Amino acid sequence: DRFDVGEVTRTDVALAEVVQTVLTDMELAIRDQHATVTVGALPSLSADRVQMGQLFQNLIGNALKYTRPGEPPRVILSSRRCLGPDLPPDVARALDATLATAHPVWEVTVSD
Repeated sequence: DRFDVGEVTRTDVALAEVVQTVLTDMELAIRDQHATVTVGALPSLSADRVQMGQLFQNLIGNALKYTRPGEPPRVILSSRRCLGPDLPPDVARALDATLATAHPVWEVTVSD
């Protein structure tokens, strides 16, 4: 099945470390395109480290690939903890209020 993601191993993942690894792997492309990548504070959360690495590699790679001609890419990664009224409406509807209180919800933004 093409949608089979294999075994998912959830552990405490420091997203800053994952992003730093991705940036190291993409160092040549970033340098060749004279790109600027700014990484703000990122949370640690329960996730699959491999999937998080793939996610950030895809997001940063797309930001480098789809740029305005003649302009060096600028990529900004940031995050914020969302509580109660700060939750996006679709997330708030999907989460039980007690779950959102017991487990922080993070909004991670990649902009270019």
